[in-house]
This record gives sequence, C-alpha cells and structure tokens, in this order.
Amino acid sequence: MRGTQLPFGYRWNPAKCTILAPPEDTQSYTLYNIILPKQNSFPYLGIPIRPGSYLHTQELIQGNVNKALKTKNEMAMIGVNPAGFDRLLSVRFYTQIVRPQLEYGLAISMVKYREIQTIES
Repeated sequence: MRGTQLPFGYRWNPAKCTILAPPEDTQSYTLYNIILPKQNSFPYLGIPIRPGSYLHTQELIQGNVNKALKTKNEMAMIGVNPAGFDRLLSVRFYTQIVRPQLEYGLAISMVKYREIQTIES
C-alpha cells in the first residue's frame, strides 16, 4: 500500500475504513497502527455487502421497504393521496419516487420469490 500512497501524496483515513469479516474471524487488522473496526455487513452506494463480496439481499430489501414507506408517508402528509391530488398525479408520484426506492439494487441481486412478495406487500 505504501508504494502507491507516498508518490501521489495521499493517505488512507482509518476512521473511514472498516474490515468486512465474518464474526468468527478473530484477527485484528491495523492501518497506521490504528485497529480497524470489523463489520458483518457494509453499505456500498446504499447496497449492503457481506463478507465474500456477496450482496446482503434481505437487508437491502428491508432497507428499501423502510425507505419507501417513509417516503410514502411523507408524501401523504403533503396531500399525495386519493383525497389530495387527482389519482393520475398520485400514481405518477408513486411511479417516479416510491417505486424506484423499492427497486434500488434489485437488478444486481439474486432475489427469491418470497422476498419479491415482501416488496409487493
């Protein structure tokens, strides 16, 4: 690592680093003599990654559902509901804002049928 950081004048920030390791990994890792924290899952661009470079699909889906429900509730508070805006505009808001939040990251994930049911409910 030192071979690249010194000529280009940069250093890694240990406070922004984490080790993605399974719980049974007892080895400690350091960077500049600072012990790095270990995690079972780590979000990269909002997509949770597990050790072994696997996507954590269940965590991704649950996060997407929580975010979409929060957005849907916020939209309902400003009148995006059957009693507020007309039906067509409400559907367009949903398809442009809420549905993409539900679908985020699923195109690169192996989603099981029961997980699809969780998204659709």
